[in-house]
Amino acid sequence: MRLLFMGTPNFACPTLKALIDSGFDIIGVFTQADRPKGRGLEMHPPPIKELAQTLHLPVFQPLTLKREAIGDLWSELKPDGVMVVAYGFILPSWILHGCPLGCINLHASLLPLYRGAAPINWAIIRGERETGVTTMLMDEGMDTGPILLQTKTPIMSEDTAASLHDRLSSLGAGLVVKTVEDYTKGMITPQDQPREGSSSAPKLDKEIGRLDWNQENHTLFNLIRGINPYPGAYGFLKNRLIKIWYAVSIEGDAKDAEPGTITDFDSDLGLIVQTGKGRLGLKDLQPESKKRMSARSFITGYRSNPIGSIFRRFPGQSNGS
Repeated sequence: MRLLFMGTPNFACPTLKALIDSGFDIIGVFTQADRPKGRGLEMHPPPIKELAQTLHLPVFQPLTLKREAIGDLWSELKPDGVMVVAYGFILPSWILHGCPLGCINLHASLLPLYRGAAPINWAIIRGERETGVTTMLMDEGMDTGPILLQTKTPIMSEDTAASLHDRLSSLGAGLVVKTVEDYTKGMITPQDQPREGSSSAPKLDKEIGRLDWNQENHTLFNLIRGINPYPGAYGFLKNRLIKIWYAVSIEGDAKDAEPGTITDFDSDLGLIVQTGKGRLGLKDLQPESKKRMSARSFITGYRSNPIGSIFRRFPGQSNGS
């Protein structure tokens, strides 16, 4: 069976490696174009391209998937099926229906939950206690195709988007191998997704990380870890942007402290900040233009004692705003 692989970021790499290790014939890898990165804006290849090259696989980086652009290449490759993992392009109908096996997608949620670009982040942000990975046959909708297989995993209180990403990436690789093996043998019957109970996982932008200290501690706790490492949570302390990497949720309110107020420091919990309900312990922070640091290092390097200072959602806010 001749499989074409489509993927771009690190999340896709374990799946490609697992397919090769399992003996599947990967006839080529489609990925996005190299991108400029860093201060020097040097061109860097996608992670899946780097892996594919080490595996001596043909790599293709088409700028468009229109038939007139890649139709001849497709005819030369003649794939029996396509495996898609976080490719980043919407597949046109002629590709979706252009091979006998169809196009199989690995999605990082328990569909129909969290359809869209950022399912890992939103599962944590929304306080879910479990998530998983799903393989499905692709159709013209956004993550709406028939389900093939699913595997669940709990979301731990210490999980961030980064740690859950890595766990689901590994879990998904094994699920894809089993899916392709069993589906090609006729051992899996695709199941239509339920019409009820779906939810969306839209793309994240930096604005979501602007913390509203009037929200309760559990909501902020989930948001902070759900957008770690990207796009990251932040607040403003004396008009300086402070990125917040890691926090813990603390029950109970401080007396006479408005939301955002640093009420105390604890060697284990970090900077204690009052929220709309309950408190947060900020353990890892990063002042603008500086490196990430512990709360103790932050206090030590701060110009004056920050206890009593107030985190704001916007720079220039006054008390009570």
